[in-house]
Amino acid sequence: MKWTWLALAIVVVVRAVPTQAQAPTPLAPKAVADSFFAAVRAERWASAAAYLDMDAFARLLRERVNMARMTRAEPPISVETLMAQDSTMPRAVAEWQVAKMRRYDANRPPDDFSQDFIGITSLRALEALTPADGAVRWLEAQDPNASLRRAVAKLNCPQVSADSLRTLSLFTRAVLAAVEVNDSTAYVLTSIDVFGNAMDGDDTPPPDLVLLRRKAGAWRVVPSPWLMKGMNMGFGYPRCAPRNEH
Repeated sequence: MKWTWLALAIVVVVRAVPTQAQAPTPLAPKAVADSFFAAVRAERWASAAAYLDMDAFARLLRERVNMARMTRAEPPISVETLMAQDSTMPRAVAEWQVAKMRRYDANRPPDDFSQDFIGITSLRALEALTPADGAVRWLEAQDPNASLRRAVAKLNCPQVSADSLRTLSLFTRAVLAAVEVNDSTAYVLTSIDVFGNAMDGDDTPPPDLVLLRRKAGAWRVVPSPWLMKGMNMGFGYPRCAPRNEH
């Protein structure tokens, strides 16, 4: 009887020891890129930002802040400055270029950084951005579909309804393939789908490469100026359709 109770006690003790939880398997580079661009398509900016290499983004943010500070410190460019930079430039050309730059500056305040980080319209706000908040704002500002909707909204075209503007989405990034160069570097090949239909023939832009780095055991997308729009696709300014006079 004593041996029976001892055996039962041993069994109970052994079963009471919790098993060690298995660590989740890190996503492969292609799966990370798929998840990132899926979040971008859904415009879940915070979810997309979670896949970014935040060390790289923090550097990008610091560089943008430093550039903004330097630009503010520079005096406005003048006709004489342009002519001094290029001795062959006629004065009339220099005057035209300066006038053009001043018109551009008048339409966009010097401290408006909303094209880089959505909602940031002062140097102080830019300097106060944390990398986490900045990444979310940067993704929304750089997304071509969100940018297109903002540009169309500013035009106030009579043919564009509020409902159609909310659903306006022309560009989709597709992940084609991925390759791991080494333990810390991977590249993902992507394409841009326009108007919801893959572009065919000679109009098809070349694929883009997206860089990923392994950080703390997980693959992360490295932010770059062409991450959201691609290197091989140009974007023009939208215009309202001509009104029908009939």
